[in-house]
Amino acid sequence: MTKNKFVARKEREEKQAKLIRNIAIGVVVVVALLIGYGYIYENFLQGQKTVASVNDEEISVSQYQARVRLERTSLINQYIQYAQLGQQFGMDVASQIESLETRLSQPIAIGESVLNTMINELVYVKEAKKLGITISAEDVEKELQSFLGYFPDGTPTPEPTTEASVANEYPTLTAEQMELVTLTPTPTEAPTLTPVPTEEEEEEEDSKAVPTVPPIPT
Repeated sequence: MTKNKFVARKEREEKQAKLIRNIAIGVVVVVALLIGYGYIYENFLQGQKTVASVNDEEISVSQYQARVRLERTSLINQYIQYAQLGQQFGMDVASQIESLETRLSQPIAIGESVLNTMINELVYVKEAKKLGITISAEDVEKELQSFLGYFPDGTPTPEPTTEASVANEYPTLTAEQMELVTLTPTPTEAPTLTPVPTEEEEEEEDSKAVPTVPPIPT
């Protein structure tokens, strides 16, 4: 009788241990699945979501997040540069630093600004394609070098100003603009005044004008 109780108790304990083991394994599996789903969602699924779209062009979350990080990095670098200028050269950069601190403390405003910029870029690209405007890879490389201030082949020499560029500085005025421009009139010759003769001059002229009549012989 005692032996049977011992066997039954042992079987019951084994069942309980097996149940606990299965529950623990199930919990571990569920936690692993949740962690895996969170990782996939954060790094893949969420990044593919659309933040904004312009016609058929879409801006994904991953693209948006990358641009926001780039903008914040740019602001931080500007802050560091101004701080170094103030410390090394004693320049008054308090207003610039305060402005950058204000912008960095407003992440929502930074996000909205970045999103608006990305939307405008899509609009510009679409209009450029519509107008047949293309940009070569060489132009993009030059613009990047100019923006970053890094020229691997040396700083380029500025090109001389051509006649065409000079002419473009003074465009042809429209009719409306011509009405607003005060033109300098061409000077004309002033009329010459004829002097008025005096009484003596008039008498002399009259005496000269009257013919002399010869005397009639008697």
